[in-house]
Amino acid sequence: MASFEKLYGFPQVVRAVDKCQIRIKAPYNNSEDYINRKEYHSIILQCLADSRYFFRDIFVGWTSKSRDSRVLKISPLYKECLAKTFLPNNLNKIIDNIEIGPHILGDSTYSLENWLMKPYSDRGNLSVEETKF
Repeated sequence: MASFEKLYGFPQVVRAVDKCQIRIKAPYNNSEDYINRKEYHSIILQCLADSRYFFRDIFVGWTSKSRDSRVLKISPLYKECLAKTFLPNNLNKIIDNIEIGPHILGDSTYSLENWLMKPYSDRGNLSVEETKF
């Protein structure tokens, strides 16, 4: 956690999550489910990376039409985070008199969870500080 804070100024971050598309040959069954928005066949690779960009967890194989938040919710990582076995409470830290637990960073396509932080939704009403966040 200290490395994310030292490198990026974001306390209590243990990992960052995102997904990418891996090109595949068209499958025989349900091939249309594997065509992504760039119009090639692919599967999703969800990865959890540390502050040095090393993959620490992967979950792969879902169709390219699956949303980021859906893939996360069916992954073992999600179940571990809900059960607090991946991010245990004993790592909580008091910051400005508020107890902050460890968390994962995701982009705006993920659902906000108490253990997953994402950017503010920008509907034209954000302050400069919120936009930078």
